[in-house]
Amino acid sequence: MDMPPSPAIHEANRAELSRTLETWKVDAARLSGRDVVAEVVVGPTAPEVIVRLCQERAVDLIVTGTHGHKGLRRALAGSVTEAVVRMAHCPVMVVRNPRSRPPSR
Repeated sequence: MDMPPSPAIHEANRAELSRTLETWKVDAARLSGRDVVAEVVVGPTAPEVIVRLCQERAVDLIVTGTHGHKGLRRALAGSVTEAVVRMAHCPVMVVRNPRSRPPSR
């Protein structure tokens, strides 16, 4: 039986992700010369929450990642990124994790 992670594990993961996003946010702001907002959002309806927050904050661009899954694996897991792209009111930049790419031939 799969057991959900404890609240302490969720909080540790959230804290680690927040630290990583803060580093990326500083780099992105420096490179773009614009304000950058990075926020960890947790919830069962992530695409709706992301799009709603972006609309409320009148963001210019949503940047989201993808694992690059295809076929059955993607169908079973769903795609937050795909839903955000479909629902967003502004441009969405999808960034693929370089570690998920197949090796070069």
